[in-house]
Amino acid sequence: MSIEAIIRSYRPEDKADVERICADTGFLGEPIDSVFKDRKLFSKIMTAPYLKHDPKSVFVAEVDNKVVGYTLGTTRKDFSLIEKMHRAKDALKLGYNLLTGAYNDHPRSKEYAKWLLFGSHSQRAKTPPIPSSQHINVEKGYRHLGIGKLLFDKAITNYAKNDIPTFYGTGIETPAITKFMHKTGGFIYDCVPTKKFKQELPNTELNHVTYIFHAKDSKKYFAICIHDFTPQFTENLSTIISSLNNRGLTKFNIAITPKYNNDFAHFDEKISSLIDILKNGESEFLLHGYSHTSKKGRYGSLFSLFNGLIRNIHMSEFETIKYDEAVWRIKSGKELLNTYANNMAGNIKGFIPPCWTISKDGIRALKDEGFSYIAQRNKIIDLKTEKILNIPVLEFTASPIINLPSSIHNKILLNRLSSTDLIRVPIHPQDLDNPKVFKSQLDMINDLRAQGRQPITYSEYFSRKK
Repeated sequence: MSIEAIIRSYRPEDKADVERICADTGFLGEPIDSVFKDRKLFSKIMTAPYLKHDPKSVFVAEVDNKVVGYTLGTTRKDFSLIEKMHRAKDALKLGYNLLTGAYNDHPRSKEYAKWLLFGSHSQRAKTPPIPSSQHINVEKGYRHLGIGKLLFDKAITNYAKNDIPTFYGTGIETPAITKFMHKTGGFIYDCVPTKKFKQELPNTELNHVTYIFHAKDSKKYFAICIHDFTPQFTENLSTIISSLNNRGLTKFNIAITPKYNNDFAHFDEKISSLIDILKNGESEFLLHGYSHTSKKGRYGSLFSLFNGLIRNIHMSEFETIKYDEAVWRIKSGKELLNTYANNMAGNIKGFIPPCWTISKDGIRALKDEGFSYIAQRNKIIDLKTEKILNIPVLEFTASPIINLPSSIHNKILLNRLSSTDLIRVPIHPQDLDNPKVFKSQLDMINDLRAQGRQPITYSEYFSRKK
């Protein structure tokens, strides 16, 4: 079937058609009537905030002078507040209808109204802190003809024109929507089980999902760095990589410590296979010290003094290191790496000092050994130009005591760094000892992607800066 659809801006006279299509597609593409008899209120809940407060971001599809589809969106930064105000009014109306017996003649409507009031909030996927949401519906009989894609493309054009790099959509997860998401380069931001249509589909597990889509290149990036890549943590490293891969992320910075804690001189088959997979992908390898251990009694900061004297932890390997020892450790580390993977060390240009700290002699040694950059906690040093880039990391810790202030600090830092072109997220295999920490890291990465940021390696970032 070949048809010609016109995508145009919404007009006030389209309101009835938009509300009609909304109600006719409210139950997974079918009419909402069997679930909730109040079509008018249902459509008002779903469409009113957009039609009333941002009609310029609403578009309709027209075939033979008939409106057969629409896309609701917004570019308003205050839309979240507007939506909450509408929900409060809708809740009052629903409550009034329940109290006055408006749905007594239709038990399912009564149950659905109660779910909207008391169950929907906890069964709704969270949405990102970006000023753009999207909903697309096409009338039955006009689907699978490319109309939905035309509406989607129009929404992208609108967001790009308003300098909004990403937007999100929410709804019940279906194979069709998931296929469309993959086809258009989107990703799942959040997913939660819902009982919205449990009565109609008792044997089907339904999820409410938030999808993120890209409208334009933001020219902003985030760098994931997986630290302490050693055989001691093979299982956790595999979990980290597979979790990121499942979210469509394959570009990382891999910080390898060749002889972690002066053990594991031989990389086993499992971690070697991980290295091979990463080498064949988009990841970049960095040297992360030689053993990650320092000598007792050598402290170059209050942090390492506290760790050494109170916690008996000596991990700041390069903090007080002298030039000759630094050269030996760098060369020895590279030699070990070459035994783990052919000519692996020859491709390594970056260095992350253990515990982020390094002496001036250590910096000089790395420069003399041909390294291009050093990534520390609050800065990256370009060894070729000696330029210092002040780019702090969003860091979590497995310690419950430290993690709370760290999480608050990260949220503040994320807002402060929203205009910067690079944000760094380190992940340590030890972070998996506290599942909440790893989840927080994945959530943070999702927020960065929702901002329109793209994953990048350090070397790629430096090449783009030239």
